[in-house]
Amino acid sequence: EFTVTYIEMERLNESLFDLLTKENRKLSENSVKYIAHELIQAVKEIHERGFAHRDLKLENIMFTRHYYLKIIDFGFATDRQ
Repeated sequence: EFTVTYIEMERLNESLFDLLTKENRKLSENSVKYIAHELIQAVKEIHERGFAHRDLKLENIMFTRHYYLKIIDFGFATDRQ
């Protein structure tokens, strides 16, 4: 018997840390609202699936080239049950 493991890779554009520290860039109010909304929805989805991320920081919040938010690095994640 053997187990097959799949690793999904996706090219992401930049982290929230990179976005905020790039040339002391300031985000518009609408951008901040968008990021906050997307982050809340992403964390809600993770929790609804029964997990806790446990290492959420600016470097683990990434964006695609179309600025869709992605949470990465689930190395410290745990089952919430």
